[in-house]
Amino acid sequence: MASSDYLTMTSAYLEYSLNCSDVTPTWVNFCAETASISVTGGDRNIAERTLFCDTSEVTVLGSKNAFNLTVDVLYSEAAGSPAWQALWTAYQTVADSCDFGIRWAPKGNTAGNKRYTACGVLLDFPPPSGDADGSEVIVSSLVMQAATVDQDTIP
Repeated sequence: MASSDYLTMTSAYLEYSLNCSDVTPTWVNFCAETASISVTGGDRNIAERTLFCDTSEVTVLGSKNAFNLTVDVLYSEAAGSPAWQALWTAYQTVADSCDFGIRWAPKGNTAGNKRYTACGVLLDFPPPSGDADGSEVIVSSLVMQAATVDQDTIP
């Protein structure tokens, strides 16, 4: 493959939902207010057992662990930057925290591009913090957990 076939996340499109499990969830664009997305987990459990009369082990694949997603959301108090406050309010509300979703398209929000969706629980969204030197934009790291991450193609 040519190096031009690989992507960066500079064109990524991110959305959140406070009603992710609904038949038609509402997705809110917040890509202009986010700085990174990280996905961990999803690894598969395994069981190993040593056998009598044999020098080998039996290995059995188990279920997958949950995925953890972390999104750095820029803090703002400006009226035109509603994502941080909406997410803070959702984090304070158990009902919204339990039906939370993140959806992202690494190549951008264009028909035919791959898109990933995770619906689950909003685990953490701390209040603003930072250093006194003022050289960093304030972010809060949103952390959610989802049983699966689904892939589809943007229609």
